[in-house]
Amino acid sequence: MPNHPTRILIANGDPLVAQSLAKRLTGWGYACTPTSTFDDALAKLETPLLRRPQVLITDLNLPGDRGLELLRRLPSIAPGVVPFVLTGFGKIASAVEAIKLGATDYLTQPVIEASLRSAIERAATQHALLVDAPQPFDAAITAATPRGMVGTDPRILPLYRDITAAASSPASLLICGESGTGKDLVARAVHAAGRAQNNGSLVTLTATALNVACDTSRNAAQQACRKAWASAQGGTLLLSSIDTLCPDATQALLAHLKIQQPASDKSASPVRFIATTRDPLNSRMAHGDFPRPLFDRIAAIQLVVPPLRDCPENIEALALHFLKQTNGRARRECTLTPAAMRALLLYAWPGNVRELTNAIEHAVTLATATAISPNDLPTSVTTDTLPAPTSTLASGSIPALANGWTPTPLTDALLEPERQIIRAALDAHGWNRNAAARDLKIDRTTLYKKIKRFGLDAPGG
Repeated sequence: MPNHPTRILIANGDPLVAQSLAKRLTGWGYACTPTSTFDDALAKLETPLLRRPQVLITDLNLPGDRGLELLRRLPSIAPGVVPFVLTGFGKIASAVEAIKLGATDYLTQPVIEASLRSAIERAATQHALLVDAPQPFDAAITAATPRGMVGTDPRILPLYRDITAAASSPASLLICGESGTGKDLVARAVHAAGRAQNNGSLVTLTATALNVACDTSRNAAQQACRKAWASAQGGTLLLSSIDTLCPDATQALLAHLKIQQPASDKSASPVRFIATTRDPLNSRMAHGDFPRPLFDRIAAIQLVVPPLRDCPENIEALALHFLKQTNGRARRECTLTPAAMRALLLYAWPGNVRELTNAIEHAVTLATATAISPNDLPTSVTTDTLPAPTSTLASGSIPALANGWTPTPLTDALLEPERQIIRAALDAHGWNRNAAARDLKIDRTTLYKKIKRFGLDAPGG
């Protein structure tokens, strides 16, 4: 048995059933807590991360038939906890809804022992992917993020750290990233991580809704803002795609924010405002396409979500995560062959995580066999691979490749390309070292050291 057994919360409307199941699973080596009410289940899910359940086994027949409501609220109250359903009241409609809400399995009683063990193992494995991944450079980073935010590529981990830090502040937040990178998921992660200070719900308002309201009048757009703020009292208001607001909607939002800060009604609970944008707003402000006063009110804190191509080590973990989700919805047990995984790793993913999700959905839906091959993936994935790196270096200019492969330590082989690249950057900027260092993404001191190491001299110097 592992030193730290999987923590399981069992929510069943019949206390005797909950206790009996807990006793049974404890005998299998799990740490189980039974409960029979919706409110008690919420309280146990909202415990600190180190004591929080890792897997939730819920009946749909909680008092008030609130089993599905528990699944709906799970991502915001206890991100990372993986649920599945064990019920004596199985119906097709409720099964479909439960799977849509993130349940990894839907089992009916009486349950076969092997099926129950497999369901627990699947949920525990998914939890490990979501929240137990190694944190190589900062122990303070947590993966307490909504389902779907998966991966430990070193280039995504700083975002996890920033999510945790941003959650501790009530200040407005602007999240920037390409289409499909998961900006809304980042917003939900910030909201969920900040629930210790903010117990309200997360309300989403789209730029499209405000733009449509403006087709009627600017006053209609302001009314839409007021309604959204009222719904989000004590919680978070997420405005998606603020960069697509029409000018009238932009002005309506600004007018509403002016009367909200400070709030005129001191008895009202504050609202944490989060906006997402695909295009950086600084450049739009420079062209007069976005008002600076609005930017200053929405961007006290700014987060940038990197594109998937910049986090290639996340692709495999994300693909497997989406495969489990899609298998659950489709009631299939598909796997990715090594050739299919290689195709996924080679693709550039211009549509980012959303495109990867769609590619897995496509493959699971259309594959005739359970082993997914490259032929089952969208043709765009298998015909377009990552572009070859742009380089001005010919193989003959690299000593190790001048006459074919000459065995050379890698550190030595890379010195000549590095020298040529640094020289090219300096020449391009007329030996302006500040500009060259900026383009090379290194600090000026490092550049000076490399100039000295390679014995580089400015033309005429």
